Amino acid sequence: MNVLIRFFKKTTVFALMMIGAFILTSLNANFAGINADSLVNNQAAYNNIAAKYKIGDVVQISSNAESETNGYSLVNHRNWIGTIVSVSPENQASSSAWEYDIEYPDGEHNVHVAEQDIATIPAKCKIGDVVQINSNAESETNGYSLVNHRNWVGTVVSASPKAHASSAWEYDIEYPDGEHNEYVAEQDIVTIPAKYKIGDVVQINSNAESETNGYLLVNHRNWVGTIVSASPKAHANSAWEYDVKYLDGEHNEHVAEQDMSYAVKYNHPDATDANTYFYGYCTYYAKQQAPYIGNGWGNANQWADTARRHGYTVNNIPAENIVVVFAGGQAGADPTFGCVAIVRKIEGNRILIQEMDGTAGFGKTDYRWVDNANDYEYIH
Repeated sequence: MNVLIRFFKKTTVFALMMIGAFILTSLNANFAGINADSLVNNQAAYNNIAAKYKIGDVVQISSNAESETNGYSLVNHRNWIGTIVSVSPENQASSSAWEYDIEYPDGEHNVHVAEQDIATIPAKCKIGDVVQINSNAESETNGYSLVNHRNWVGTVVSASPKAHASSAWEYDIEYPDGEHNEYVAEQDIVTIPAKYKIGDVVQINSNAESETNGYLLVNHRNWVGTIVSASPKAHANSAWEYDVKYLDGEHNEHVAEQDMSYAVKYNHPDATDANTYFYGYCTYYAKQQAPYIGNGWGNANQWADTARRHGYTVNNIPAENIVVVFAGGQAGADPTFGCVAIVRKIEGNRILIQEMDGTAGFGKTDYRWVDNANDYEYIH
């Protein structure tokens, strides 16, 4: 009986030990499963962040990039431009949720570039921009020669991302004759700013033939007017066209940049667009309209003598669109400081002047006729 009792005790203890071991094994397995599932779920949640870039995007490797997610160095490819050819979730310890395969124009790849190490490049030009083909341009991105179109002016009609040499974009350029270069790399063009601005006084060139719309300019050669609007327009050698309004109210609305020039000359050392005279006075407006005049010439009645000292021609012969100087009290000028104005028209021995701070008041401009034109001094 005692033997039997001892047998049952041992058997019971062994059974309990086996049951305990089974329970512990099950618990460990469950906890392990929970931890594994948590990691998977956490990674999945991390990778639920939408990819910032997509296949086909043109991107640039950051200037501080160190390495790909697999440890391959990116230092020698910093600032390189390429195209994304594949996108994959990034499972390594990284601040990026995605990695990208970047293909460069030479065919080389970086296959595991982290999202943090790339950036897209915005296009420098937009549809409608007037641009010029660079003088050293060789070929389009498809290999078509650009040599015969160097310095041509055209309008951007489409823009597409394209990694090519140092460019991230290519453009379809349409020229005034209707011809196109459809794959011009960004590095081979430059936008052209307008030469003139609204308010500039210009003169139609003596050899001008017609406006950009074909309207004749022959009868308006040498006419002087004010620019009231400017629009980009590729036409012959011009990148812009202008609406020019004349004194009689007539307009030429589509004058190409090549067919006009400043009504005042810039052929003096003191010439500058900068204007340091105080706004509202006659000196400010005269300088604004006649950039060939220098700054710091003093009061209006001092301009003629100052101009002589600076090498300008000063005499009593009027000419359109130059500065006339009135001594104190002369022709209604201020008795102390005199007056300066712009000559707009000559009829016999009288001149039509445009001035600020005259009969219209401080800061305002108006026109008036002045007799005895040869009594005053003119700065040429």
